[in-house]
Amino acid sequence: SALVTELYTFGAPGSAREPLIDETDAEGCFPGLRIYSAAMRPGLRYDVPVADPIAWITAQFNYTHPKMKVLEVWETDVKDNPVSPCASDANVPPRDDFWWTTGHTVYEDILRAHVEYLHEQTGSGGGASDGDH
Repeated sequence: SALVTELYTFGAPGSAREPLIDETDAEGCFPGLRIYSAAMRPGLRYDVPVADPIAWITAQFNYTHPKMKVLEVWETDVKDNPVSPCASDANVPPRDDFWWTTGHTVYEDILRAHVEYLHEQTGSGGGASDGDH
């Protein structure tokens, strides 16, 4: 039988009413990472945090994400994006009703910046090239 060895999602919506779990892991956690983009946008009185709407759109129907670690990538900060512990939460990211649709189109640029930053930090040479993805 086939098993999932790693799962990576980019701005994916929740896909199940009950969290999908890895039954081969004691905590039920899939190896890999669920990634969604976030940013600050002008509000009426102050800037408000927004997230890729595709990542939260199915929460209104009580769909949740697979149980796995989560990385919220900020478009302006490639250095400080902590990985959240293994969890499955329909409210991560929270619904913001801003409909920041651009947030679903920025993954390549954001991830390229992260790869370049990691290369700089590890001294492993140049950044990502077009052949790296």
